[in-house]
Amino acid sequence: MLGLDYPATTPILLTRYAKICTGEELSVSFKAAGTVYYVIQGQGCSEQDNDVIEWGEGDLFCFPGAGKTVHKSVGGDSPLFLATNEPLLSLTD
Repeated sequence: MLGLDYPATTPILLTRYAKICTGEELSVSFKAAGTVYYVIQGQGCSEQDNDVIEWGEGDLFCFPGAGKTVHKSVGGDSPLFLATNEPLLSLTD
């Protein structure tokens, strides 16, 4: 236990997994300066504002924080590993 008042993997980093099933969407918005994603398996695309990234297994991509991002899986279930600096920004609340 880190003993913090907010969720964190380390005092300044929060990591998690997200699974997007084939043909489904996942919409996220994080209070973070940015979000980094690693594609464990599958294929799909992610969109924030007018920026679209097509991704596949082994790809690493990122988006700026504070915006709504929509992820879509088109080639099999797609687990993503993602990391944000949400805990760092929680220190300023």
